[in-house]
Amino acid sequence: MKYTHAIMSLVLLLFAGQAFAVNCKIIVAKNTCWNNYEIKVRMLDALTLKEYAVIDVPKGQHYTVKEMQCESGKQVFFRASFKPVIWQNQKGDFYQTKRFWDVPQALVKDAKHWEVKLCFPRDFDNVPIPPGDLHDCQCKFPLTEGKVIKSHGSHAE
Repeated sequence: MKYTHAIMSLVLLLFAGQAFAVNCKIIVAKNTCWNNYEIKVRMLDALTLKEYAVIDVPKGQHYTVKEMQCESGKQVFFRASFKPVIWQNQKGDFYQTKRFWDVPQALVKDAKHWEVKLCFPRDFDNVPIPPGDLHDCQCKFPLTEGKVIKSHGSHAE
């Protein structure tokens, strides 16, 4: 019995130091006016800028789906870049999302994952306009199957 307290304390310490994760699905779509560009989106921790994921949407492809484990309770945002550049002075530039997302502590009952849908350029700040035919530009997302937690977050100030 005298070791029970010590063992319980050790177990609590082990679990307290571990971060919990939730299943995440990040969907990045680019609007049809950006079909001739490769889009690269990075998922970053809002506090530490630690990079969690890179999602590529190749030239000619409308969207990419990335399934992964996300650390619960974190706040994240996304940065995008594209190539080829429209103007040479844009080389190395990136475009940040207009808001932040809070990764949930846990999934609700029967939910398969937490989902974030991003549309390039709509959800990103200060993206230049590509040359060419710009009428009827829209993002085409895949259909979502099963129950998901839709992303909710705070808008960037």
